[in-house]
Amino acid sequence: MGSAYGGEAARLDDKLGAAYVTLGKIHEDSGQHDLAVQEFQKALTLDQRNADALDGIAHSYENAGRLKEAEEAFRKAAALRPDSWIGYDSLALFFDRQNRLQEGIEQLKHAIELTPDNSQLYLNLGAFYLDSGDEKLRPQAEAALKKSISLTPSYPAYANLGSLYCDQKRYSACAETTGKALEINGNNYLVWGNMVTAYLWLGNQGLGNPEKLQKAIHRTIELLEAQVKETPKDNLSHAVLASLYAREKQKDQALSQIQTALALSATDPPTLVYVGVAYENLGDRRLALQYIDQALSAGFPADKIRNDPELQELLKDKDFRLHEK
Repeated sequence: MGSAYGGEAARLDDKLGAAYVTLGKIHEDSGQHDLAVQEFQKALTLDQRNADALDGIAHSYENAGRLKEAEEAFRKAAALRPDSWIGYDSLALFFDRQNRLQEGIEQLKHAIELTPDNSQLYLNLGAFYLDSGDEKLRPQAEAALKKSISLTPSYPAYANLGSLYCDQKRYSACAETTGKALEINGNNYLVWGNMVTAYLWLGNQGLGNPEKLQKAIHRTIELLEAQVKETPKDNLSHAVLASLYAREKQKDQALSQIQTALALSATDPPTLVYVGVAYENLGDRRLALQYIDQALSAGFPADKIRNDPELQELLKDKDFRLHEK
């Protein structure tokens, strides 16, 4: 229906570039990249400075794997609106998707200079710093996320900040900040997983709240059960669910999820870790050691193993040899 209206608009006024941009977006949303490019190019024929058409064609090129042309279009779209943050943000996100994070950070900083009170840009900047994996950039990530929250409190800013606190072993701060994220949106099992991790560590330190821990575990299981039904080929979801079933001593359900996870991917390092955690929770130390060792051999960071609250006893096992990667 939308395509028909767009076509009618173009026929009524073939000089109306916006109609071609609309048609291009409709084609792109349906995965017809070549048709989308054709419509965006018609708009550009009418107006070479049509930034919306350039942004559209950039996304179409990127989705079609024409990355050099996509970058050129993103850059041109930003240059056409030098006083607008939107183009620089789009270019930054393109760099993020291409794992060119430093270039993306530079674009975001420029966008922030244009709109220093833009919470979305600070959110993106904080996420870029986190995605870099560079521990030296964690203070900048924290500062950017806090700035975003101070401007406009949001679910993703709280969730990212909570995740950062968990990685830094600041578990009380993780629980508090993650809780604020979950008050806004309680439907992401990964965020609930951070809450579970925080409560487990606090429990190990004698500061736990068993009732809150159980609530977090049950909610995470509930969300994961829905997730594996919706995306049954998501091996990691099956593995995480297996670890939680095992913790709840639901052995048959845990073993079933382990089998499914490994059938989908027997080499994915995070999946192997959660399978190891599941066997540890089931009391099978031999298999727990086997899968943790496989994960480390496949490149899983040793520090993350050390920081897993459910693997602390396994780390003390005389048969365990922590790989340094």
